[in-house]
Amino acid sequence: MSEYKSIIRLPEELPVLFWLEHVATLRRNWKPVLSTIVAGALAALLVSSLEPRIYHAHTTVEVEGITDNLLKAQDGNPNSGADSEVMDIQTQIRIMQSETLLARAKARLGSMVDRAALSMAGQTLVVRLAGQTRIIEIDADSTNAQVAAGFVNALAEESIAQHVAARWRGTEQATQKLKFALEEMRAKLEHSEVALQAYARDSGLIVTTDQSSPTDDKLRETQAELSRAQADRVAKESRWASVEPFSGLELVPILHDPVISGAQEKLDDLRRQMAELATTYTPDYPKVKRLQAQAETLETQIRVEIAGARERIRVEFEEGRRREDLLAVNYQAQASQVSSEAARRVHYDVLKNEVDSTRTLYDTMFSRVKQATIAAALRGSNMRVLDPAIPPARPYRPRIAQSVLLGSLAGVFFGFVFVFGREQANRTVQGPGDLQLLLDIPEFGAVASTRFAIHQDSFKAILASILFSAPLDEARVLVVTSANPSEGKTTISMNLARALAAVGRRVLLIDGDLHSPRLHQMLGLPRNSGLADLLASPASLDPDRINAALQPSAARGLLLLSAGNAGPEASNLLYSPRLKELFQFSRKNFDIVLVDSPPMLQIPDARVMGQAADAVLIVVRAGKTTREAALAVRQRLAEDGTKITGSVLNDWNPRKNPPRASAAHPRPT
Repeated sequence: MSEYKSIIRLPEELPVLFWLEHVATLRRNWKPVLSTIVAGALAALLVSSLEPRIYHAHTTVEVEGITDNLLKAQDGNPNSGADSEVMDIQTQIRIMQSETLLARAKARLGSMVDRAALSMAGQTLVVRLAGQTRIIEIDADSTNAQVAAGFVNALAEESIAQHVAARWRGTEQATQKLKFALEEMRAKLEHSEVALQAYARDSGLIVTTDQSSPTDDKLRETQAELSRAQADRVAKESRWASVEPFSGLELVPILHDPVISGAQEKLDDLRRQMAELATTYTPDYPKVKRLQAQAETLETQIRVEIAGARERIRVEFEEGRRREDLLAVNYQAQASQVSSEAARRVHYDVLKNEVDSTRTLYDTMFSRVKQATIAAALRGSNMRVLDPAIPPARPYRPRIAQSVLLGSLAGVFFGFVFVFGREQANRTVQGPGDLQLLLDIPEFGAVASTRFAIHQDSFKAILASILFSAPLDEARVLVVTSANPSEGKTTISMNLARALAAVGRRVLLIDGDLHSPRLHQMLGLPRNSGLADLLASPASLDPDRINAALQPSAARGLLLLSAGNAGPEASNLLYSPRLKELFQFSRKNFDIVLVDSPPMLQIPDARVMGQAADAVLIVVRAGKTTREAALAVRQRLAEDGTKITGSVLNDWNPRKNPPRASAAHPRPT
């Protein structure tokens, strides 16, 4: 309804009403929607029943760690590891899809199978890696369940067999190459060892088993001995330096000799005894002389021992110095010999390194030859079938239930498109609630078609809405109009007048359609002097003249003012001031005045009478009056400043267009 926002104010409950309108549309058109659903389901069922039965077969192959290339070095090879395994698995997938392997798989099944079914299996083959695993999935479809399962199984078996054969050929070739290279390496190793021994012999070098030279060993031994001799000489020289300046009894505390120290203690004891006797006896006393002789003898012995010890220290010092000198000379000689062998040792080391590297390569190649021999004996494969394909018991296509469901959904879609497209193409007002939503004015009710039993009750509901919507003293003169002819405004006017009269109201019904008056015929009254005659009067209207023009009807309390003797220019009479005088008289003498006017979009009479009346009641015919026409009436009355008391829907089909929720509670103006 967005196209009407610029013309009228939409109600606050528009979102809810919008959806209610769609629900009501579906309720009105459930049969076409159901028909498209059934048609879609039947079409899908028919197509599915005509499609061939397709069977799906599935098998899986596990690829273990790739180790078939014996020449790959495990240390520092950029193509080894997880990336290499993924690359090899992808390669194996491409091999499985090759024409050669497909032909071998088909040939394995033999010529007895259905060639068309086998061809379809090859065309629908799908080989893929199952996620982040080392499992290859093989799928194929065929019109024959046995052919589908047999084809994927044959392809897996042929792939494994071809892989085994390729590994066998590769291992044989690798073994032969390794053996040839091993013989060459062995000859090179022997030649290198012979050259090394010949050079060592010609140069006079002697190398021990630990690869060291005797000259170097001797030099190290001489150096160690010289170090010990130097330390010994320093110790002895220090001792000699401490005793050399002294002689005699002065050396006793320095020598620390136990014999000399003991003799010295005895000498000191004799001298103590002599000192004690000297206080009593003279030197000539025999005992004193005897002690004196013993002391002299002991002192002489001590001096002899001291001299001997001093000489021994000197001799030991001299011997240590001579030994050091000899070792120093020997060390210099050994160092000179080692220096002379340095150049020869350099060349020897070069030859020895060559021998060592050649031996290492030889040992490595010898180990690889053993591995290749073992691999050739095994003739294994790193591929194995995990789940062999089993012939499916039922086809997976066509999926009849799914096809019927999709067909039904397609039917729902096209049904909705058809219904809502038709609703959009049909711009007419359909059922109760449309006018309130469209025009934003109260909808007093809907008059059911005459073929429904609720036709007469409809006017009672409209009457209640009119009476309850606003006090009659505020809107006693109502102009009843419509957008176009044949929309039922005259019938609505007459029936409303009868309904009001039936509840005890004094009602005046004025036939304001001067171009096509019909109320007098519908009420069975003559077309006497009426509205046109009163408006054509040059003088003011008096009550007697007006009362004389009124005709009582068969309904008690209902009077008619016919159109009168209207001529071709009768519409001009509506601009006469007599119209307001007539309406003023009517307000005073009647409870309500209903004025039947011409269609407003073709003739402006309703707009003129609406200006003089209290309000206008708009009549819309269901299925005929377009929304644009109803909006145009609403717009023109709004521009004139004419009050619209409400609207009435005529000729409503309650079965096709059930009432909206909003129609049950019309809003007063």
